Amino acid sequence: GAIYLSPTVERVRGDNAMKIVSSGQPWDARVYRTGGNSISDGEGVLVQFRTGSWTANSWLVLGLEAGAYGQADYRRWTLYVKADKSIELQLHDGTGFASPLPMSGITVNENTWYTLLIMTDDQKLLARLWERDNPAVVGRVETTTPQALKSPQSLHFVAYVKNSTAWLDSYSEGRIYSLSESIFGVQETSMPNLPIQTGG
Repeated sequence: GAIYLSPTVERVRGDNAMKIVSSGQPWDARVYRTGGNSISDGEGVLVQFRTGSWTANSWLVLGLEAGAYGQADYRRWTLYVKADKSIELQLHDGTGFASPLPMSGITVNENTWYTLLIMTDDQKLLARLWERDNPAVVGRVETTTPQALKSPQSLHFVAYVKNSTAWLDSYSEGRIYSLSESIFGVQETSMPNLPIQTGG
């Protein structure tokens, strides 16, 4: 059977983070939320992560799943960071993987912290990813929820890494009541010297 390596806790910049180290074997480095499936309609997970050194054979999976892979009860809605650092969303409804959904506007770089919001809803599945310290760098994917992932189906959080190290921090889960997004930028504009008014 499969052997899953135990995660450790490591202090990163003064804060405790969960560290997952892969030995290079597929699926050997995995963590998941225990206690059963905890995420259902209108709920999601918010988690920060970063990776270590990356190779041509590295990948990372973060997201939601349920059931046993290869069985009819298997469900999956996950972020997949590929070896070339591009990102796609994976969707499995029990009959097989749907066509991958690419996430544009962002790639995952080593030793950079990212924040992932991934949620399930009876109308839409949603994922947003942004650089924690530069949130203007952001990617998003939404897709219609297949029947197999609608209520009463529930899921739990999972993370897999291969040929790299991953750190997880600031994990939270719960109901998403509303979601909005604002992105601000700064642009320099050349201005002539303006006279200073005197008097009063």
